[in-house]
Amino acid sequence: MKPHPLVLAAAAMLAAAPAFAKDKLSFAYLQDPVLEAVMWPMRNGKVVSDKLEIDGKGYQIPVLIQGTATKQWDVVMTAVMSVPRAKEQGLELRVLSTALRYHKSGDGAHVWVKKGSPYKTIADLKGKTIATYGLQSTGITLVRMALWKKYGVNVQFENGDFKWQQLPAPALPGALATDKVEAATLIHSQAYQAAKNGDFVPVARTAEDMWELFKLRMVSAVNVGYAEKIAAKPELYREFNRMLKASIDYTLKNIGEVSEAVGKETKNDPAYFKAWFEQYSDFPAAVAQNDIDAMNKVWALSKELGILKDYPDAKTMIWEGAIRE
Repeated sequence: MKPHPLVLAAAAMLAAAPAFAKDKLSFAYLQDPVLEAVMWPMRNGKVVSDKLEIDGKGYQIPVLIQGTATKQWDVVMTAVMSVPRAKEQGLELRVLSTALRYHKSGDGAHVWVKKGSPYKTIADLKGKTIATYGLQSTGITLVRMALWKKYGVNVQFENGDFKWQQLPAPALPGALATDKVEAATLIHSQAYQAAKNGDFVPVARTAEDMWELFKLRMVSAVNVGYAEKIAAKPELYREFNRMLKASIDYTLKNIGEVSEAVGKETKNDPAYFKAWFEQYSDFPAAVAQNDIDAMNKVWALSKELGILKDYPDAKTMIWEGAIRE
């Protein structure tokens, strides 16, 4: 028996109908090869969702800061220092997860000098220039705090013990190599190369110093959303958290596969990615008690340094739907 024409017509309509459209959340993160390794499983079908698409893109820090204020994205990877600053301006952010948590030795948070330099200690650098990629960044704020608390030096930008100079990140190794500055903080990929070729040596290991001082693994960046957007669609943000956590879990379990692929895409040594996750930082995509305590400590020290006027209790800034460790 042939199907009724109406049945055939209905079947044709269903076949022609578009697939159910997923909801979408935009995610702005730091433009860095390591973050591409975090995102790779989602971009390559290893982590999927039947209800959410994450539209992720990397940006430089100034763009992230400006975009956070304008609410142009749904989720933003931002500096820990941005959370209390945003609150002061009436912008209610909620921490969805921790983005960058230092390892205890934190190889990406050293102060470097040229090999063979006469400067062997932090005290030797008094009156000298320390070049950095961002004077107001949380990373450099953490460096300053470590130098202040561990070595007892004055880290104020005005009338302090050092001359602080901000340079574009790509210019830092060259400035140090040609003696234009006496010391520098290096971004992670530069620190990795420095450790490999031995051209520069560290005179301070500030992540390790902060661990020794406070028994906390410091947090420099968090993934945040806006309170009103989250309240409107909490189920989407829960799914976002699930997908991001599943993505970094896949990367860590399959680091060889992901490192080879992302190394080729970004023209980086595949070994760098494995080294980063083992020696530099974690990308937890979750929140631990350590992270809450670390945020409170950074904000308290920032107030003592005169960087912040006030700050909230970090636990009140964590979204209730955050994945906990």
